[in-house]
Amino acid sequence: MENILIDNAKVMAKGQITLPKDIREALGVRTGDRVALIRQNDQVIMMNAAVYGMKMLQTAMKGEAEKAGIASDEDVSAMIAAMRAKDDEYSGLSSRLESCVIKARRPAGSFSQKMCRKGEAEKQRRVRAIIND
Repeated sequence: MENILIDNAKVMAKGQITLPKDIREALGVRTGDRVALIRQNDQVIMMNAAVYGMKMLQTAMKGEAEKAGIASDEDVSAMIAAMRAKDDEYSGLSSRLESCVIKARRPAGSFSQKMCRKGEAEKQRRVRAIIND
């Protein structure tokens, strides 16, 4: 059965109230935390804002995992690993392109400049492939 806690608070001149300690503890609210106030007809529901935000996110995302083909924790781990690998590949290409820019500033005809030009088309193709995935 749900634990019901009833308490009251006085509304001050600026519309402020002090939440009783037992209510703060039940909501897990500490000094500086935010609360969500939800009005339903003639009632107001108060929730820890972080908890409310998570519930709203869960409601909005319901069914999305199935649509994306995610059925287990292993699927989530595999998706994260793939995304990290793609980020790592992009970062590696980015640093290599940066070094080509630096080498391109060297005198025309230098060995490093020729090598950058030779690999530039392949690097550009790989960057486009990563971006378009």
